[in-house]
Amino acid sequence: MNNDQPMRVMLKVDNEIKICDLLTKIAQIRELNIELPLVKTEIVLFQVTDKSCLRGIMSPDMKLSHYNTRAVDLMACEILTRAGRDVIKKFYLDNKTFI
Repeated sequence: MNNDQPMRVMLKVDNEIKICDLLTKIAQIRELNIELPLVKTEIVLFQVTDKSCLRGIMSPDMKLSHYNTRAVDLMACEILTRAGRDVIKKFYLDNKTFI
């Protein structure tokens, strides 16, 4: 398996956990290979509703219970920040053989 494959993990957390603490727990899972501290990437939390709509979980200071996510799987996605995109851009500009 390479780093591009999605991974499914299960975490048992308290419903009163803050979103920022949940994101920290996710980032600390060694098998996910998320570089800490989060500078070049961020983790985005969302859920897919029963009507196949995406619902973002935005505020890191809110508790999980505020989002009414009972019995629904939450998804997390690691995305590039501007700093991460700049690193990739510099890599390709410095290595013309990859273009």
